[in-house]
Amino acid sequence: MQRALCAWDLVERNSARLCGVLVHFVRSISLSMLTQTIYLLAQALRVWQSISVKDSLDLVKDWLTIEQASELLGIPKGKVNRLLEDYSLVAVNLDGKLMIPAALIVSGEPLAPLRGTIIMLLDSGYSIEESVTWLFTFSEVLQQTPVQSLIEGKKSPVRRLAQMLDI
Repeated sequence: MQRALCAWDLVERNSARLCGVLVHFVRSISLSMLTQTIYLLAQALRVWQSISVKDSLDLVKDWLTIEQASELLGIPKGKVNRLLEDYSLVAVNLDGKLMIPAALIVSGEPLAPLRGTIIMLLDSGYSIEESVTWLFTFSEVLQQTPVQSLIEGKKSPVRRLAQMLDI
């Protein structure tokens, strides 16, 4: 059952990688489970394709401009830009402005495990926008959003989940 949950979690969030996931699980599941998985894959494709990146970014409750992040971090805007360049923070373009999810700054510092997680997601073929969506989408495996897990210091389960995206 754990494999089925992981498969659904992957399918739900990674329609572009469905073929790889299917091949991986075909070898380890029964024919009835394979049939059910194919059905779920088809459903996930329809749902995923109907969601725009803008709509999925609505999962983020609070956003900061570069200037607001600069004030919150107590550093110049140029340093915030450097944090964005090395993925210690991430920003998406919303209505022509670069915006940073406020949850990525904790106690006046960038969320420490974010950089490695973002790099893993980028290596898996995710865009920054898709990575932000993934971070703020509830995960059945984690029983919370990946960003909540990172804030609580649970980076290992988040990174394991992110590694599974590259299957």
